[in-house]
Amino acid sequence: MRTYFFADTETTGVRPTDKVVEIAFIQTDSDFNVLNKDQSLIDPEMAIPAGASAVHHITNKDVEFEPTIEEYMHMKNNPLLFEDAVLVCHSVSFDLRYLGPWMVENVETLC
Repeated sequence: MRTYFFADTETTGVRPTDKVVEIAFIQTDSDFNVLNKDQSLIDPEMAIPAGASAVHHITNKDVEFEPTIEEYMHMKNNPLLFEDAVLVCHSVSFDLRYLGPWMVENVETLC
């Protein structure tokens, strides 16, 4: 069954070494029936630069007691790991940098 992940991340910056501070997604089937959805702040395990906070308004204090991305994926049984998934994002190459490690290799994408 083909599934679609409409996803968005907020991060500590735009470099590949930056980390996720928020994840949100809605998973649908091919008829766009909602199968799963979630949103969570994420502890990036590093300071959030002021410039990034100015964009998404998420501060170090906001993520202080939130799960890391690894903890989140473990708690949620890695909801992004589907063989026949399509990742749909605004600027998908950006989000794929941060979500790719949690998805199957060569996941199909739509921007």
